[in-house]
Amino acid sequence: MNLKEIRDAMFAQADYSPSSSPEATSRVNNFINRAYNQLALEAPFLFFESKVGLVTEPDTKSKAGLADGSVLDQVELAPTTTLPAGARRDLWTYRTTYTVAQYLANTGLLTGWDVFRGWDGRMIDLIEDDGTIHRHQIRSVWYDYVKGAPGDSHFYFTVVKPTFAYSGTGYDSVANAPEPTTKFKFRVFTDAYPLPSSTIEVKSVRLRDGDNSRPLDVYGQQEAENLVLAGPDSQVASGIPRCIFRRQHAHLKGPSVPPGVQPVNFDVQIPVKWLGPEPYGEFEYRVTYTWGKRGLPLAEGGLGHWEAQGFPYIINEGSTYPAVPSSSALGASANRLREPRFESPPSPASVPYNTSALAKLSTDDELPAIAVSLPNISYALGFLMSVTQAGTTYTRQSLNQSGVYIRIYRRRKSTQMAGYGELTNKIGAVRFSQLDADDGFYLLAETRVDTTNNGVFIDNGTILPDYSCRLKDVHGYQTFQFYPKPDKSYQTDIRCVTRPQPLVDDSDCPVVHAEAINVLLEKAMVLFYENLGQPQQSVMSLQKYREELLTLSKRYGDLRPAAVPVLRRMTRASRVRTLRKWNHRLTTDDLGGVVE
Repeated sequence: MNLKEIRDAMFAQADYSPSSSPEATSRVNNFINRAYNQLALEAPFLFFESKVGLVTEPDTKSKAGLADGSVLDQVELAPTTTLPAGARRDLWTYRTTYTVAQYLANTGLLTGWDVFRGWDGRMIDLIEDDGTIHRHQIRSVWYDYVKGAPGDSHFYFTVVKPTFAYSGTGYDSVANAPEPTTKFKFRVFTDAYPLPSSTIEVKSVRLRDGDNSRPLDVYGQQEAENLVLAGPDSQVASGIPRCIFRRQHAHLKGPSVPPGVQPVNFDVQIPVKWLGPEPYGEFEYRVTYTWGKRGLPLAEGGLGHWEAQGFPYIINEGSTYPAVPSSSALGASANRLREPRFESPPSPASVPYNTSALAKLSTDDELPAIAVSLPNISYALGFLMSVTQAGTTYTRQSLNQSGVYIRIYRRRKSTQMAGYGELTNKIGAVRFSQLDADDGFYLLAETRVDTTNNGVFIDNGTILPDYSCRLKDVHGYQTFQFYPKPDKSYQTDIRCVTRPQPLVDDSDCPVVHAEAINVLLEKAMVLFYENLGQPQQSVMSLQKYREELLTLSKRYGDLRPAAVPVLRRMTRASRVRTLRKWNHRLTTDDLGGVVE
C-alpha cells in the first residue's frame, strides 16, 4: 500500500467524510509519518536493513622535507600580502612553507594537501619545536595555483578558531603589535567518524581489506576511555582497526530563511535564458548547509550535467585551471558528486515559481532562467569582508574560505512540455515523453556564496536533479572512532536500520514488510482518533496495534522458523567487562596475538 491507499483506509475506518479536504489530507499524512517514525523505534525488525559504506581516513603527518634542510614540510600563518600596510596577520589562515611547484618536484618529501574538500572538518595539530601542540579544526583547504606560474602558489587552509599565543620565541619586532612567526609541523587526523544521520540501530560493522572481511567489536564509551583507546597520539596505536566505540554528537546549524527566487534579467541587453534539457515549469527550492566531503568511493548517483565527468570538485582560488568556478553549472554539478561529511537541517521552502508565467525574452519562445538567492552563511561566519583605503580594495586570502557550502534541492510542481524539443540545448531531449516527477525535493546542485556569484545560483535547466537523493531531515550525527587508528584507507560496511524517509508523494510506499502495513495503519489511527476527540477509539486502536505487533515479532523478530525455540531475556544493565586483553600501553607489537 502506498501513502494514498493508507490514508484512504484510515478515512474509511474512521467513517470520516471530508476526506478530500486538503487540510484533512495534510493532517493525516502527518499522522502517518509520525506513526512511521515511531514504528521504526519500537519495531525495527519490521524494516528492511540497509548497508552503508564508510571509508577510513589515515593520519597525515609532516614528512622529512628536503635533505639539505632548505625546504621543510611545515606550515605558518599566511602573510599579509593582500592587506594594507601595517595590518596584522590573519590568525585564522595558514599556508605551507613550500610552494606547489616544490611539492610536485618532491612528492615523497613534502605533503600534498587535499583540495577536494576531503580535509574540511578534520582536525589538525600544529606542533612547535618544543613539542607544544595547538589543536584546531580545519574549515577549508585550497591552493592558489595559477596556470603557467606555479612557483608563487602555496597550499592554504583556514581554521575554526584562532591561536592567540605560542610558547617560546616566534614573534617579530613590530612595535606594540608582536606577530607570531612560528613555523609548525602538523598532523591531520579524524577524531570521530559520523554515522549516517538516519541511523537508528547498528547491527554489525565489518572492515574490508583486500580479500578479507572481518567484524569489528563494539566497546562502550566509558570502557574505551578507561583503557585509553582514545587518547594522545603517543599512546594510541595505529594499524588495522579491531574495534569501534562511541564518541560525541555532531550537529551543523541549518538555514532559518528560505531561498529567494526571481527571473534572471539583471541586464536587459544580455538576459540569461532557460536552456534545458530540463523542461521549464513550476518549482520550489530548499537549501541545506554542508561542510567537508566523505571518502572518494562514497559518491552519489545521478549524472547532473551533460559535460560532467566523474571527478570531485577542486578548490582553486587562482585561475580556472584545472578547476571550474563553483557558480558555473559544471562546477555546481561536480560539487554535489560526493556525500558531505556534515549536512544541516533544511531551510523552509521558497515560494513556488512558475517559469511559464513569465514574459518571454524573444519571439522564439525563450524564457528567463531562475535566480535562486542563497542565505549568506559565509558572511555570517566572518568571511567575504574587505576594506577600501585610498581607492584600493583589500581582502584576505581567506575571503571565500568559510568551508560551508550550500546544497540546493528542487521540487517540480508542474511541467510545461510545450517547446521541450525546441530548447536551445537539445542534449538528450525527447519531444513528447512524459516526465516522471513527484512531490519530493531532490538534490540539484551544491555551491557556495562567494565573490564570483554574489550569492545567487542560476537555474537554467542545464543541471538534472539527482532522483536518487531526496532531501533528508537531518538532526545531527552520532560519531564513533576506530581502535587502533586506521593506518590507511579501509572500506567499512555498516549493516544497520535507518530512519525511514518521510512519505511525501501519494505513490510513496513504506519500507516495511507488507504484513506490517496494518500495524502502521493502527498506529496512525491512534493519533487520528485523538485528533477527532474520540479517546475510546484511540485506546482500541492502540490495543490492536500491540496485539498485531506481538504477532509480527514472532515472525520477523528472528529469521529462524517459528518452530525453533528462541531464548529471549529482558534487557538489563550489566557491569563493564574488565577481562578484555587490552592494556593501557598497547602498541602495534601487541596486535600479533589473539584479541578477544
